[in-house]
Amino acid sequence: MNKDFIADLCTRIQLPQEDRELAFLEMEKQPRRIERYARRMYKRNNVVHLQALLKADRKQYAPLVLAVLLCATEYTYAGYREHGIPEQYYYDMMVDITRWTESGRAEFGVPGFSEIGWARNYITMNLFQLGRLQFQFSKVDLRGKLSKQELKKLPIPNGSKSLYIHIPKGAPLDREACLDSIRQAKEFFPRYYPDFDFKGFITRSWLLDPRLKELLPESSRILQFQEMFDIIHTDNDHSHAAIRFIWYQSDGNVAEYPETTSLQRTVKQYLMNGGELGETFGMIPLEKGR
Repeated sequence: MNKDFIADLCTRIQLPQEDRELAFLEMEKQPRRIERYARRMYKRNNVVHLQALLKADRKQYAPLVLAVLLCATEYTYAGYREHGIPEQYYYDMMVDITRWTESGRAEFGVPGFSEIGWARNYITMNLFQLGRLQFQFSKVDLRGKLSKQELKKLPIPNGSKSLYIHIPKGAPLDREACLDSIRQAKEFFPRYYPDFDFKGFITRSWLLDPRLKELLPESSRILQFQEMFDIIHTDNDHSHAAIRFIWYQSDGNVAEYPETTSLQRTVKQYLMNGGELGETFGMIPLEKGR
């Protein structure tokens, strides 16, 4: 465990001081346990033990989980170097640690790290931040969602390798910034992962729900983002993802949610009137938008 490396990383990604101090305290108290969990996370993609600890007592164990995550980033850094990937990509991705640390504090009210199941995606180099968006190795799998005829008409064939787009919180969802991210992905993956012959981009998000066109103005960045995709299928799953993204909440009374932004006000009124925002699957074939 290289604490100088980890301290430098914390500075680069602007990890909040309290979280950083708590994590380093855990490193002092139980270094061997933390290193064991970190190796297991990177080499085996295994975080079962950490998830069990968070489930048992999130407040007590979130700082330990953060310490494990920070320790695991050393392995990831070595992996980037082995692939010849410039370190700036590494640091851009690791900012996600700060993003989710702050989200966890907002949602659960505790310092430390609460989303370790998600973090293993970038620790194991399965997910990369390229500009505004994140991209994960994936494939199209819509069996059970569409009929055989519908599957045959997909712009990206079912079963094809693809890059799954994740939309991190933070910067505005600017269309040009998103298009630039896609352009970067078209260069990044063929260069560093030439054997991954992907056919396009996919995502599943409440942001693509067609019903948003009835709620938001034409100038909305969300609607401009939607236009980048071929909309394929919508699941009506009771708006959980939208609520968590907009309010950092996983439950509670919608009527008590804040109305700080115009999006919060609009969506809150819609939900209180019985509306739903389902997860919607969208595609961008490689040739689209060239």
